[in-house]
Amino acid sequence: MTNILADSVTSKIQAPSAFIPPTPKETDLSVYTVVITGASAGLGKEASFQLLRLGIKTLIIGVRNLAKGYDVRSSLLADPEISHRNPTAVIKVLPLDLEDYSSVICFADKVRQETEELDVLILNAGINLGHFEKCRATGHERFLQVNYLSNALLALLLLPTLKQTKPKQNHHPTIAWVGSIALSLNSVTKSPVPKGRSILTTYDDPTHFSRLFRYSDTKFFVALFIRQLAELWPLHAGPCDNGNVVINNVCPGTVVTTADNHLPFYLRIPMNVHRLIRGRSVLEGGRTFVYAATVAGVESHGGFISCNEITPLPPNVATAEGKAFAQQLWDESIEELTKVDSRVLEALKP
Repeated sequence: MTNILADSVTSKIQAPSAFIPPTPKETDLSVYTVVITGASAGLGKEASFQLLRLGIKTLIIGVRNLAKGYDVRSSLLADPEISHRNPTAVIKVLPLDLEDYSSVICFADKVRQETEELDVLILNAGINLGHFEKCRATGHERFLQVNYLSNALLALLLLPTLKQTKPKQNHHPTIAWVGSIALSLNSVTKSPVPKGRSILTTYDDPTHFSRLFRYSDTKFFVALFIRQLAELWPLHAGPCDNGNVVINNVCPGTVVTTADNHLPFYLRIPMNVHRLIRGRSVLEGGRTFVYAATVAGVESHGGFISCNEITPLPPNVATAEGKAFAQQLWDESIEELTKVDSRVLEALKP
């Protein structure tokens, strides 16, 4: 999911409509088990089609609306190319509501019951709204909860399964967390957290909310979390070792989807026009997911991928203030998630 505010930043790196080549058809994923969240429409659904056409053995999709999830499953199974190339594929639909920690825990537990191996986890589910709102189940602001905290919890709860999965064809088990180049427009420096105050508490405060920057801020949080998590186990190019997991952050670019339809009309209209003019197709957007999850490899570990290339994070990440913010965010996030489920600390052990 991307944001129109990121357009100027994206253009400096590479045009958002830059062509994304197809994944080679000879790519063999026939023994892979993949989990994708937010797969009931858009990029998650498209990535599901592409991965199944490449032969993955098992696909588990996490959706908030089960009826839509089952419709997607039917569409996948009815696809002529999938039925021809991958007739024995197993597709499972599980409920997942990222506004509720208990739903995240249930989903993770169900995945761990369903499979002993997990080759790829694509964290695609997220939101983009134009107003402040808190989640009833957790009390956190919705952007913060859905785009960041719940996805972080899910990644950590499934990390042990990824770690115990044997590398296949020189491919480490991989977490590809969907981000956005909009993170470059974060307001962390412009609107700093008051000294001595909790970051999570500040972002739960409606007086700190900005409809223009909150999406960017939460995607910035994602990138910082991934960097911190990746530092726990450095990976190096070469033979794949058991127990190592690649985690990266992938931006699909500006894509022609309905991702902005929940915004107010005065934001929704220009953003949808922008997508039509500058955006790449859903087909190409889905390819970015497949690339990050199956091709990018150890070079992408802890990194941000845009247009299938490792891309630098905003300059404020490297400053003393940026490093202190990243560490505080990590510490607060792990403390919060450990309270929710004590298995988080176990997952972080080497």
